[in-house]
Amino acid sequence: MKWISTILCSLILGVLASAFAHAGSNVVFKVVVVNPSKDMAQPATVKTYLPREVKSDDIVNKGDLQAVYDAQQGAYFVVGEVELKPGEVWEQEVELRDVWFIADAELASLKTETAKYVSLLKDTEFSERVQFLCNSINEKLDQLQRTQKLEPANPEQRIAGYRDNLKVLEAVRAQLADVRTLLAQAKPFSMGAVWGMILAIVIFLAILGGTFYFIWFRQLRTAQLPSDFDIPSDPSSKGPVQREETQKRPEKDVDQVLGQ
Repeated sequence: MKWISTILCSLILGVLASAFAHAGSNVVFKVVVVNPSKDMAQPATVKTYLPREVKSDDIVNKGDLQAVYDAQQGAYFVVGEVELKPGEVWEQEVELRDVWFIADAELASLKTETAKYVSLLKDTEFSERVQFLCNSINEKLDQLQRTQKLEPANPEQRIAGYRDNLKVLEAVRAQLADVRTLLAQAKPFSMGAVWGMILAIVIFLAILGGTFYFIWFRQLRTAQLPSDFDIPSDPSSKGPVQREETQKRPEKDVDQVLGQ
């Protein structure tokens, strides 16, 4: 879409009016200077500020005028000197690249990024908050797409609408920054990590149980049995034999006594 904005300038009144027409993909500002005198020629200095969104590379054609950047205003202006004959109307077109829109590819990229964050954080403690933020982001992006499809009544309305859309886009980026912060704080567990943790716990419990069983078994084997059931491992051992002899000795003494 090509806008043609006509700026009428006179030596006395300055900018008088503006108009536009549809013609293509660029914006054309037409600067018009009028010499109000019908009797004498007059020099005129043409100076017209361009919208602040316009950069040096966006000036496609400026004719005989020069483009100068005003650091205080933060905008470019076109300037030139012309000699006007009595009653002469001087015109100059300044063609600019149309920069007053947000690319559809950028909006689509933001939507894709939003959907990715919803997927990444769906199994975390931030899932509900992220879903709320991402719904708000998608609503704003849909609003931008709708407003950019509307046909503005004039270039001023188009530029004003673009500046409002930039504020909405800035809000979208701020909310995405909040989502990224939540993503950095979230620590979701994957299924592989969960099963690995469970397996590690099971192995640890198995080792611990085996250790306790081994200790218990050793203690059981090394525990001494009651004295009545002691069986010497070495036949030459005198411990149990001596006890047996001690037990039998009274029986022999009794027999001897009875025999006598």
